[in-house]
Amino acid sequence: GLVVASLLCREIIRVLPKANFRLMVASAYGGFLLFHGGFSASIPLIVATKGNFSEEFIGRLIPIQETLFSPLNLFLCGTLVVLIPLTVWYISKVEKASLQTYTLQPEPIYEPEAKSHAPAERLEHSRLICLLAGGTGLTYLFIKICSGAFSLELSYVCFVLLFLAIFLHRNIKSLLRAVDEAAQKVGPIILQFPFYASITGILKQSGLASIMATYFAKISTPATFDLISFYTAGLLTLFVPSGGGLWVIEAPIVIEAAKTLGSDLPKACMAVAWGDAWTHMIQPFWALPVLAIAGLKLRDIMGYCVILLIVSGIVITTGFLIF
Repeated sequence: GLVVASLLCREIIRVLPKANFRLMVASAYGGFLLFHGGFSASIPLIVATKGNFSEEFIGRLIPIQETLFSPLNLFLCGTLVVLIPLTVWYISKVEKASLQTYTLQPEPIYEPEAKSHAPAERLEHSRLICLLAGGTGLTYLFIKICSGAFSLELSYVCFVLLFLAIFLHRNIKSLLRAVDEAAQKVGPIILQFPFYASITGILKQSGLASIMATYFAKISTPATFDLISFYTAGLLTLFVPSGGGLWVIEAPIVIEAAKTLGSDLPKACMAVAWGDAWTHMIQPFWALPVLAIAGLKLRDIMGYCVILLIVSGIVITTGFLIF
């Protein structure tokens, strides 16, 4: 859906060069808000699958009739399907007077590296960052070899290649450019996925995610539990941009708390699912393929995505209060 919508944006701007291309791309990504309420939803499909890891906590399977086809989910999907395009349409009317003709670039254009005083850009051009990050990974690998724990597996080969690449490049900007040239459109995903997987591992193994989820579960009441679960999932998604990965972390805590408070288990599952989908609007990971195809940067669409985050947040909160 993300890829097809992004390609459609490129074709539309060829025909209508005065259209608001950045808003068009943001609206293409905005459709991603509904993914966890549809048939590609990770959490509802997991809890409906026989033998899934969360079945032991729930005590039964939860069919999609109780999650995806529940009145709550149908209300949220139906409302957002109407409201998101209306919101985008309203923004386009407000910005119409300031639009300029947009020239579509067939491939990313790299500007010559220039010195900048902005902290973020200075870090991008710093050799020290690559030496520290790459050196840390290679040092860990050296310790593994010395301890006899190293074995030539696919994961270690990927690890070696990744951190060698980081260590040998002169700066992060150079690394990003090389990845983008070698794997256009999907390069950012390839590079960032291992790091997000690492963040997920750290949050789970250190117990930090469980501490956060347990804290919010403890301060919940039967009336506020689902909303707090929704907001907690939204917060954790900023660090774990994967519905399945998020459910692995949250399932034991959310299900136990729901049982203790007497809350509806399918609704609790959907609270986590919608929390995951909601903050994807400001979590850049899944926006990367959209931006790569469109030839834009995150800052080009982030303002629009924040508006969609606020509007959808109001709708989802209202839904959980009503149903």
